[in-house]
Amino acid sequence: MAAEGSIRVFIDSVWWPGCSKYVGNQVKAQCAELQHSVIKPDGKTTLKHALEKADLAVIDLVRNGSHLAELMAAIKQLDEREEPLKLIGISTFMTWNKTRTTELKLDETLYTRRGCTPKYKPIRTLETLVINCEKPGKVESCVVAPGVLYGCGEDADEGFFSMFKNAWMCEPVGYLGEGKVVPPTIHVSDLAKVIFEVQAESPEKPYVVAVDKSKATLADIASAVSKALGLGVTENVPVDSVKALAGSCGNLEMVLFDKSFKPGYVAELEEKEVSLDYIKGPVAYIEKLCKEFVSANNLKPVKICLYGRPGTGRAELAAKLAKKYYIESVSYADAFKSAVESDKEFAAKVEAVMAKQKKKDPKGKNPKSAHPPAEMKTAVLKMVLRQPQYRNKGFVLSDYPTTAEEAKGLCILTEDEVKALKPKREEGEEEEEEEEEQEAEGEEEQTADAKKEVADSGCCPEFVVDLQMSRSEAKRRLSKLFSDEDVKAKMDAFDKLDKKESPLDVFRDYGTDVLEISPAESSEAEAMELLAMYIEKGSKPNNFHPTPEESYAAKIASEKKLADEKAKQEAELKAKEEAEAKLKKEIEQKDTERRKKVMLEEQALVENCSMPLRKYLIGNVIPPLIKGLLETCKIQPEDPIDYLAEYLFKHAAELKAKEQDA
Repeated sequence: MAAEGSIRVFIDSVWWPGCSKYVGNQVKAQCAELQHSVIKPDGKTTLKHALEKADLAVIDLVRNGSHLAELMAAIKQLDEREEPLKLIGISTFMTWNKTRTTELKLDETLYTRRGCTPKYKPIRTLETLVINCEKPGKVESCVVAPGVLYGCGEDADEGFFSMFKNAWMCEPVGYLGEGKVVPPTIHVSDLAKVIFEVQAESPEKPYVVAVDKSKATLADIASAVSKALGLGVTENVPVDSVKALAGSCGNLEMVLFDKSFKPGYVAELEEKEVSLDYIKGPVAYIEKLCKEFVSANNLKPVKICLYGRPGTGRAELAAKLAKKYYIESVSYADAFKSAVESDKEFAAKVEAVMAKQKKKDPKGKNPKSAHPPAEMKTAVLKMVLRQPQYRNKGFVLSDYPTTAEEAKGLCILTEDEVKALKPKREEGEEEEEEEEEQEAEGEEEQTADAKKEVADSGCCPEFVVDLQMSRSEAKRRLSKLFSDEDVKAKMDAFDKLDKKESPLDVFRDYGTDVLEISPAESSEAEAMELLAMYIEKGSKPNNFHPTPEESYAAKIASEKKLADEKAKQEAELKAKEEAEAKLKKEIEQKDTERRKKVMLEEQALVENCSMPLRKYLIGNVIPPLIKGLLETCKIQPEDPIDYLAEYLFKHAAELKAKEQDA
């Protein structure tokens, strides 16, 4: 049953799928707060029927203006109502960016004189259509033109999204131009409040400019965002630079808006004691805005700790995880060394503490005396982990903690840390009386609970991995890199650590479910797959990576890799073909030589076999035959063959007679 005074609200982003929800979500949230009902599509109700039920219809002309024609077509079909439908179009102050006026401040009541650049003319046209949609008894219409919308995750198209994103990624926060422009602004949730105030009581004119009291320049906003969320570094981006023209630093035309608005409808609301939560502008509430940005964009740091004995491959695995999740691997040893080298006072303090420990244990019987105390080591590491790049994105620890005491130091805040990290009250918040009452009521409890532990959510690892490996296997791996003496020293040092309560037990006590992996029993790919399932919990952490530049670099690297592999394959194929051709040529050459040798051998054999016959022919046949031929040629008979035959018969008879006489 609807609450008394509640209304039914039609919201564009609820009715039409695929719409921008940046404004719609805040209107919806305001409906919940005011106990108004939101009309939702059910597959049966038509747009006309939905509008017949509605008391208020809200459409974002800047982001969802393509649906206005459909909405107005349905409105035309409405019959007269007891209470007219209130249609509110959400526009932008940029439809005033070319307004001709001699005054320094623009007046929302003179909305008919507004002018804009070609980019915003289509939106100005939609404004005009909404205003002229009003029909007595059916529809009352109004346009609300907010300043730059901010908050609740930031508007990626028209707002300060790029500033917050760059700050969170620990990059310089850029502002366009000289940064002297004071942009009109309003928080998107305050805009939702203004919408319902317009619905409850119509303004004199059907056009309202909704802006807060911010006097901050673009440079001021960039600086505040960078200090609260990032490294505190800003940069001026020239309006004619590629970066500015590409739109990666926000709305370029906003820099050219050099006017402000006279106090109008929003100022009247303040006089009526209607409170807006962010009336002082973005800089005054920057801490809240940063929390909204992180929450709305689901930005969570990936904090990983790898634990295991030397030889388990912690450093290599840490490097792979850092690359996969675009975070950094933090080495305690490097952090401590850097602190000693950069801070003389700290170095002297370390030297004094170490000298005191050595004096107490001159023979070095206690292994702990050779190292700084756990609280000193943890303080140095925490100082590093609280830096913006680690606080925002996360880290991988592979060489710390090594003891339960060190792990406990990471997981809880010291009294000094609690005081240092206590959030400052924002200006205008009246909490003094409440705090005094709490202090009075809890004075005794504070004494009793002075040592109550406070979790250090910023430095305590969320994901802890136990790399389990036997001493013998780890020793076998390390023996390839170090001498036997060094390997034994590393193993003994690990085994001598306090085993009564390991760091893993501390992490478990503080609610971390430790993942156990055996590197010796699983491949690298299998281990990375297990870690991904453990860390990602079904969805990869959002940290704006890969960036377009990283994606392009990865694409180029992938294409280069494919090209290199193709070139390698082609080279291997060519080398193979050349080797085959060379082998074929060698085989053919050998075959030719073999054939030649065989032929010569056959010729020699034939000659040897034909020698007796040759001797016989030369001695007995050839001489008489030659003589016969010569005689035939000399006589030239008519039948030379017959003559030669008779000659040979005659020669044979003479030869036979000689043999008989002999």
